[in-house]
Amino acid sequence: AYTYSLRPKRLPLPTLPAVELAYIAGIVDGEGCISVEMNKNGAITLRLTVANTNKDVIDWLSIRFGGSIHIREKKGKWRTVYAWYESNSSRVVEILELLLPYSIIKREQMMLAVQWIPGMDKSLAANVEMKIKNLNQGIQ
Repeated sequence: AYTYSLRPKRLPLPTLPAVELAYIAGIVDGEGCISVEMNKNGAITLRLTVANTNKDVIDWLSIRFGGSIHIREKKGKWRTVYAWYESNSSRVVEILELLLPYSIIKREQMMLAVQWIPGMDKSLAANVEMKIKNLNQGIQ
């Protein structure tokens, strides 16, 4: 497994037409995951991940939003999986704010995530994390 990027991480997000934002929101609704994780420094961060076996879809997301791509090579009967992810909480919020008007399936997770404030109190972050995890598992 290895990781790479196709776009410098610090560039501002591009202005995308509504049809592209709606398409990306559909990809995130179907193939994406919004999660809260602890990074290697112990900080709690938001993470947006989209995994797919189609490399072109993942590269396309990376070109638009930056982030990184992780590749898990084919094993046995399983195909190679490409995963685009962004783990800079501020950037995740920016992306989700663009996608929120078009999201259907992950709308509640996105609404919780866009309230994220980097460096927020750990108890509040834990509450947001619990709510997002419950929604990801289908628990209301």
